[in-house]
Amino acid sequence: MNSTSKIFQITPSARQLMATAREMTGIDIVDSVVEEGLTILLHSFNTEAQLNQIGVAAQEKRLLRLLCNRLRMLRDFTAHPEIVEQEIANPLIIIGGPRTGSTKLHKMLAASGDFVYLPFWQAHCLSLRSGDRHERPAERIQEADEYVRWMDQNAPGAQANHGYGTFEPEEEMLICEHSFCTTFSALFGEIPSFMAWWATHDFRDYAKFLKQGLQYLQWQFHDGDPRPWLLKTPVYSGVETILAEAFPGARLISTHRHPLASVPSTVNLVNGYRVSSSEVDWRHTLGRDFCEGLAIGTEQTMAVRDSHPQLNVLDIRYKALTNHAEHVIENIYAHIGMPLSSLARQNMRDWESTHQAPKSALKQYSTSDFGLTDEMINTRFAKYIERFNHYF
Repeated sequence: MNSTSKIFQITPSARQLMATAREMTGIDIVDSVVEEGLTILLHSFNTEAQLNQIGVAAQEKRLLRLLCNRLRMLRDFTAHPEIVEQEIANPLIIIGGPRTGSTKLHKMLAASGDFVYLPFWQAHCLSLRSGDRHERPAERIQEADEYVRWMDQNAPGAQANHGYGTFEPEEEMLICEHSFCTTFSALFGEIPSFMAWWATHDFRDYAKFLKQGLQYLQWQFHDGDPRPWLLKTPVYSGVETILAEAFPGARLISTHRHPLASVPSTVNLVNGYRVSSSEVDWRHTLGRDFCEGLAIGTEQTMAVRDSHPQLNVLDIRYKALTNHAEHVIENIYAHIGMPLSSLARQNMRDWESTHQAPKSALKQYSTSDFGLTDEMINTRFAKYIERFNHYF
């Protein structure tokens, strides 16, 4: 940021934001669980992220949305304790790292009709407005649609690479951002203090909140539906056993792509979010941080898989997914012991034929744009490359 740039800050305190959320919802619950995380996050946004005016307004609105959703969720769990009896049975969880083809695989499988999946609007507007599980969702859908349009206008680079769509299948990380103890906020700003605080927490807390969120949505929309949930979020490196513990019967799929492609692609995606909220060029910082973080994740995953062979993860080649997706789908269905019907097969064929990557999503950057070199990436990911080279 140059010396003439104005610094903008989110002025309400954590307690002020929480009080505003109570006023907006009319729910008089003091949600003290999130106060510490929210306080640290606000400090990071205000002292480290160097947000612009658009970024400050967007994050304040986002934080209020999350707080309001939490209050409504707390209201409904109190009024309907039977929600916790919802069974999340045998979910299929895609655990591949970012930019490894996991989004294509996720959306293809969602199109099959064989799984319950998370549409963006349900993750964005997690909670019932009225508390009546039979309420019409039009208001929630409209709010999510407005956010998608905001992203189209303010973060077109991110949308070109991982576009939010109101009814599109989306990652369950959007549920867990409501816990105020995830890395999701780092998409929008440089927040090292918050990330250091986050790193002290047990992933079991994340998994517990995720399960509660899925139970809540299943109670709202899928009560009695025998289909398994389809989940996908690229933050599960090294915590696969905790996922299996939280969701008995979980089936795991891991997508793989050479780090020379996936690392800069990940940094480019995150940079697409950052430019919507800050005038600072964060590319080199992002390059360094994500190269290191993703490398650590691959090492943790390999260690967990070595010590827990019972996890029985199905590994998927990126090139197979991009060039022979139907064969990959056949292997997945065999892996999870589910018959692949002709209808499901055709649904996925139809999805793939109408969802080719747009030209705007083609690579328009180089590794050096992010302060990285091929040698740096190859060296840092040497163990992973050696082990999974035949999957690239």
